Amino acid sequence: MLETISRKITEHLIRRKIIQPQEYDLYVYSVNSLLGNLLNIVTPLVLGACLKRELLAVVLLIVLIPLRSMIGGFHLQSALLCFIISNLIAAGCMLLPDLVILPWKASLAVVTAVGILIGITAPVDCINKPMTMEEKQKMKPRIWIWLVSVMVITGVSAWCGQVKVYNEVVWIVCYAYATLLMELVNKRIKRESRK
Repeated sequence: MLETISRKITEHLIRRKIIQPQEYDLYVYSVNSLLGNLLNIVTPLVLGACLKRELLAVVLLIVLIPLRSMIGGFHLQSALLCFIISNLIAAGCMLLPDLVILPWKASLAVVTAVGILIGITAPVDCINKPMTMEEKQKMKPRIWIWLVSVMVITGVSAWCGQVKVYNEVVWIVCYAYATLLMELVNKRIKRESRK
């Protein structure tokens, strides 16, 4: 669907002589990426508004987008299925703090422990984002800086009495680590099936 919209927008830009016909493929790709990113940002915000969890939707985006883009992880074959599952998980991350409330010390301990596991394991490349060893080494310090930032967000939200916020961060970090583990298992299964 986004591909079709991207093609129509690009064709319109060519008809209006805003871009050259030889730039067609580049603009289809670029517009498609832009629309996909906008959709992935707007949808959790709309979901948060519908669930009356606007702050948690913003926290989700602030914590998860940089984390997932740096650490890598599992990707589904279908963009539509990935979109649906990701937003169901986003809704879960926003709703779970009402159902499972951890004390702030436990939340900080979980975020720290899982953060350390992510820091040791990440980044994990996948078919959608292959990485050289040099790229992985460059990414490692950024991951650790972001993980420390997430721990600070957890601590500050606990200090400010934002129970739902620091509990949501726990779920987001666990979700991010789960995608890492899923990609590692996926790679292992593929490697074993080739033997």
